[in-house]
Amino acid sequence: MSSSLTEDIIAILDEIQNGLYKYQKSLKSMRTLHDQHGFDAFFQAFFTPFSNVLLVYKREPAVERVVDFVCKFAIAVGTKIEDKNGSDTDNSSSCDDDVETLDFPNLFILKLVGYHEAKDKAVRFRACQTINKILQLAVQENVRIFCLDVLPTVMLQRAYDKIPAVRVQAIQALGRFQTPEDKECPVIGALLNIMRGDSSGDARRSALQAISVCDRTLPGLAH
Repeated sequence: MSSSLTEDIIAILDEIQNGLYKYQKSLKSMRTLHDQHGFDAFFQAFFTPFSNVLLVYKREPAVERVVDFVCKFAIAVGTKIEDKNGSDTDNSSSCDDDVETLDFPNLFILKLVGYHEAKDKAVRFRACQTINKILQLAVQENVRIFCLDVLPTVMLQRAYDKIPAVRVQAIQALGRFQTPEDKECPVIGALLNIMRGDSSGDARRSALQAISVCDRTLPGLAH
């Protein structure tokens, strides 16, 4: 791994953290580094400094800026989806579909998944928060996310984390994995349980906002 590459990445992240940046310019600079260096070298050089963010639990503005920037960068270098007519299509896919085409955002998510059971609450929170933000942006920008077969199980576990802030991020991420036509959908079941009985008001509100309206959920929503 090139030390100069790592230093260049750190310099951009420091500018973001300190608020001394122009967002589009910083995104362009990071993308240039991404395109100039081999994928493996860039990813390793990128994730090493970012991993420091995983250790910060407090919602400090400087850290939030870095998380937001990293998620937007991940989407910026992701793979757009188009059908044969050039129009956008569904951005969900399974790991088994195109495993060889995993790009930066997908590898980044898989890396973060490996931290979801960490003992440190900060690491669990930041991992779930970052995954949640990337998923939200992927929908907005129509960027393909693979390995969606892995994420529901992970987020269902974290939806019952002992830390409310972790639960909130997982619950928000779970919203996209509902299948209302499935009367036994485990995600809808979990959201109903959380909405009815979670000790955290923020978690209950997140579940209420995330849950789909269907025959199974209407009785709970009516109350």
